[in-house]
Amino acid sequence: MNAKSLGGSRVVLLLCGSFNPPTFLHLRMFERARDFLQQNCNCRVLEGLMSPLATESSDWIRADGWESAQPGWTRTLEVLRHHRQELRRKYSDEQLRLIMLCGGDTVDSFVREEPCSPDGRLWQVSHLQEIFEQFGLIVIQRAGANARDTLSSPDLQFLQQLIANAAIIEDIRVFSPTM
Repeated sequence: MNAKSLGGSRVVLLLCGSFNPPTFLHLRMFERARDFLQQNCNCRVLEGLMSPLATESSDWIRADGWESAQPGWTRTLEVLRHHRQELRRKYSDEQLRLIMLCGGDTVDSFVREEPCSPDGRLWQVSHLQEIFEQFGLIVIQRAGANARDTLSSPDLQFLQQLIANAAIIEDIRVFSPTM
């Protein structure tokens, strides 16, 4: 993910999950991602979205109850699609970019097996392809996670053409997953 691919876009960041309990670090993920997009990609970040009511102290991050109001677990791609549709209505802008924000632990789960799933994976291949292709990904690296290694693993070989649509932020430095 770079200035050329985003071209100064208007962006909304979406952090999926239940966040029980939400913490300061969840909110800090938004701040780190917004700083990266504004400083490195010349983007204007309009808002950040997450499920829990942990956002009272922010004037640009807001809670949204759609994901938690669904009857049961909702796949991340469904949440992204829903919010893209809602944001297009709100901003009347086809050029608006909705970008998935997550921790390195979420990226590590991309290769997790799930025996009850039709393809044996927690994350469906087609969902990962659409997330990377249509939305992009900003990853905040967490202790104990290794997003860069996971993204370059043979299990995710099908994503190699789309890896440029991801940025990994670790400490104060930004790493490319293709390093």
